[in-house]
Amino acid sequence: MPRKPRKPKQMKTALLQSEKHLLETGECCPDPKKHGIKDWRETGEGWVRPFTLVSPGGRDELQALWLRHKDSIMKDWKGPSKPWAQEEFEGGKDAT
Repeated sequence: MPRKPRKPKQMKTALLQSEKHLLETGECCPDPKKHGIKDWRETGEGWVRPFTLVSPGGRDELQALWLRHKDSIMKDWKGPSKPWAQEEFEGGKDAT
């Protein structure tokens, strides 16, 4: 009898700083003046990922990233308004 193919395990990965910035602000790159860095590339991680996520082909992955990490983002959120991803994917309703 043939074996059932295994489903690939979904590994939980830590949220990159660039991904978190995108989910919070909707911006692919941090503003060096706001974030106290001379160049966003000096953060040590790749900033290509946000550009991939905001492309039409990455939209589903971006929404899945928000759903996976929204609790931790909302726990630390101190902004005057809601995070960009909450407005974008949930129509601005309060996170539950």
